[in-house]
Amino acid sequence: MAFEFDLQSYDKEKLREEFRSPLIQWASLVIVITVLFFLIYEPYLTYRQDYRDMMLTTISKIERLQKLKDNRAVLESNVKLINEKYLRLNSGLLDSKNYNRGVAEQVGIIEQIFRAKNISFNSRRFLEPQFSPWLGEAVVSQWGFNGNSQDVMDFIYALAVTNKIIVPEKLSITLKSDQHAEISATLVSYRKIPINELRFKSRSGGEQE
Repeated sequence: MAFEFDLQSYDKEKLREEFRSPLIQWASLVIVITVLFFLIYEPYLTYRQDYRDMMLTTISKIERLQKLKDNRAVLESNVKLINEKYLRLNSGLLDSKNYNRGVAEQVGIIEQIFRAKNISFNSRRFLEPQFSPWLGEAVVSQWGFNGNSQDVMDFIYALAVTNKIIVPEKLSITLKSDQHAEISATLVSYRKIPINELRFKSRSGGEQE
């Protein structure tokens, strides 16, 4: 069955009236809006969402990188601080190549101090070498001093602030009179040993080879 539509035979005025119908106009508007939504607005919304996701991902990466940067700065600061402390500690160790020279170096430092403070020693003995983990070889000596009370106090202070580490492990002060005192002291210094040897002995419990 054939169907033919003759536009010329159709009443043009009636056609215009139908197009002016609110229903037709609203339907046309809905069609246009629908077409615009699918062709323009929906792709735009998709683009905006993708762009937002990309921005959030980028911001997240930047925040992670900033945290890494901050952590690295803190780490570098801590490493620098540790190195400075290590250098200060290392400079306080005896530089002698062996234990006997270490003893002589320690004696030279102590003698220089007590002579400058006008006190004298009446006894001195040295103990066997000992290993101190992460420090080095301990040079331990026992001394007896006597002198003016104020000079004795000045001597103790000078020991504490000397460039080389001298630790008064044991210290006994006896006042003989208002102006005179005697000291019995066990003094400890530390001799440098090569870092690889120091690390090995410290980790293995300090066994002597």
